[in-house]
Amino acid sequence: MIPIIDHYYEPLFNPKHLRYSLRKERNLPGINFNDDEQLEILNKFDFNDELLQFPLIKKSNEREYQYNCDAFSSGDGEYLYNMIRHFKPKE
Repeated sequence: MIPIIDHYYEPLFNPKHLRYSLRKERNLPGINFNDDEQLEILNKFDFNDELLQFPLIKKSNEREYQYNCDAFSSGDGEYLYNMIRHFKPKE
């Protein structure tokens, strides 16, 4: 049994709800994924040494990032950290 509720708030996992195959090419006007620029930015992300300094679990009550958190776990947290470090947004 799959531990996901078959509900519109959950990710699509039940193919019976599909009207068309997801493998079929689709015209999505207004969406430009800009693959080349995304890959170029990913290649510029070079903060792995800094990411290795973050703990897997929280070591204290301080406001410190750790990988095993609900908000930004591994993957999401790493990507967001790289974006912030790369683009250096102003406060």
